[in-house]
Amino acid sequence: MRRLLLATAFLLLAGSTARAADAVGYVKTSSGRAVAVRQGAEHALAPGQPLFERDTIRTGPESSVGITMKDGTMLSAGPDTELMVDHYAYAPAEGNLGFAARVSQGTLDFVSGMLGKLAPESVSVETPTGVIGMRGTHSCARSHTASGVGAECASSA
Repeated sequence: MRRLLLATAFLLLAGSTARAADAVGYVKTSSGRAVAVRQGAEHALAPGQPLFERDTIRTGPESSVGITMKDGTMLSAGPDTELMVDHYAYAPAEGNLGFAARVSQGTLDFVSGMLGKLAPESVSVETPTGVIGMRGTHSCARSHTASGVGAECASSA
């Protein structure tokens, strides 16, 4: 019986470790209501929690979340934001690099990490009014879908 319990514990730990290895980034800061929608289920976000490709990050009113991706890219989502990480790859040794995300509403501040330096053409953030391609190191997007107003800003740092 004891061996069965140990084997079960080992398999559970191995599964969670393998899942953490698939993480594309981690929550660094969280204020108010911030969740990741993953496979239809909401997961409250708190510092240290992993994020995965295809996660949709949502913040509530007067809420925010700060995320650091594996390559050092920093994302900061403001109140009432919805951000989907469509694609993320950071394997420089294999030449597998890319980041694609969509901001359907709210605000996003983006400071590129190694992806922006190694393969800036592989980084894009889509908004309701266009696509921001990475040519510098710092971008932000603001989208107000209810009013149909969209704005993007970008700068090199």
